[in-house]
Amino acid sequence: MDHAHVRHPRREHIQHLVEHHPAWNVFVHVLMVAGVAVLLLVPPLERWVNQQVMG
Repeated sequence: MDHAHVRHPRREHIQHLVEHHPAWNVFVHVLMVAGVAVLLLVPPLERWVNQQVMG
């Protein structure tokens, strides 16, 4: 079976969001930045990140 021609509705939906909805891209990037900020600003999470990176 040729997998290159198999339709993937979820992948097509995500591709449509990325190509036609710039607000979606902004939302995803803001969410990622907020997640990184939380990891670095909340002391217990910051310690966990340091242990993961340095360990």
